[in-house]
Amino acid sequence: MRNVSSGQQMNSIYVGKMATRAHPSFFYVELLSNIWFSGEFLTRMIFCPNVATFLKTPVNIIDFIATISFYIDWALDRTLSGSNRDSVEFFSIIRILRLSS
Repeated sequence: MRNVSSGQQMNSIYVGKMATRAHPSFFYVELLSNIWFSGEFLTRMIFCPNVATFLKTPVNIIDFIATISFYIDWALDRTLSGSNRDSVEFFSIIRILRLSS
């Protein structure tokens, strides 16, 4: 640590967070992909022999959470703005779980 005498001034560095938005085309690609994925998930669920067992498997739980998080994130993005938006960023991160399934 550096001692600062009464005649010296201490410099500070400010790192600010800047909001960024993806190109609108990426949103539409993601929207169409999620609609397709939702339809595929519902089709698998409808035609499975045992829905309770289907919903309890880890891969299907991850698929459901990843799919529903897109719709929750989309709804919150349309209703919240500014600093309130920062508190729900984890919904975007949850969608990454789909990659591991």
